[in-house]
Amino acid sequence: MIRHNLKTALRNLWKYKLQTLISIVSLAVGLVAVAAVHTITRNFTPPPICQEPYYERCYQVFPEHRGENESQSIKASTFRQALTDNGGLRNAEDVFFPELRIFVSFSIFHKHDSTERNLCTTTQFVDAGYFHYRGIRSAITGEKIPVLKKGEVIISQECANQVFGNENPIGLSFDMDVQYKNLMIRDVIASSYMNRMQMNLYANADGMDYNNSFSIHLNEQEEICEIILREGSTWEQLEKELNERLKPLNITVKVKLLKKSID
Repeated sequence: MIRHNLKTALRNLWKYKLQTLISIVSLAVGLVAVAAVHTITRNFTPPPICQEPYYERCYQVFPEHRGENESQSIKASTFRQALTDNGGLRNAEDVFFPELRIFVSFSIFHKHDSTERNLCTTTQFVDAGYFHYRGIRSAITGEKIPVLKKGEVIISQECANQVFGNENPIGLSFDMDVQYKNLMIRDVIASSYMNRMQMNLYANADGMDYNNSFSIHLNEQEEICEIILREGSTWEQLEKELNERLKPLNITVKVKLLKKSID
């Protein structure tokens, strides 16, 4: 029966050569188009911040010069404090510090069925509102990831799949080493963002007392921050104010429109 059907199919294909050729070419073009769209969407989609109304007022701050007798780097905590003390900057609506510290730990995840799953995780502590400001969206709801509250964590899509499978992990708790207990999974970050970041978890840095023995200190020396310029202010005013604030640290900075860095 199978042999008969196969012969009939081949006979019809040979009989209607033009139609067969058109079908094969159409199928090939369709497959190539789908592959091309998938590649473009995954690798060349502009960062989501491009959709935000404040995008044209976003600037990155880069150290340009420091005193000859000064250390080649200064702790991010000192840099952060200089820009946020005394009510913050007059010419800035918001200041965000993307990376504070990376924390390698052994985490225990509590699942819906009361079982536990252990996993070695890499966590990056960030400003509570950084992902919201960046316009990064949830892999589950498609909505912008909200400002994190104390004790809330964003989990990567890869990590969520590995630990929870098809279960929705939002609202579940886990322990990160012996230092952080009952942290809550606030959302899942989509895989496309993880291509650049490569972290299992992102935690609200507010109130965290970092355990030095489990932390990677490379990002502690970063002095880069991102600023939303206050409406009515100019980038020249912002740069002047920044340099006045950082003068006691013997640091001068330049500000650069974030759009130029992304484009």
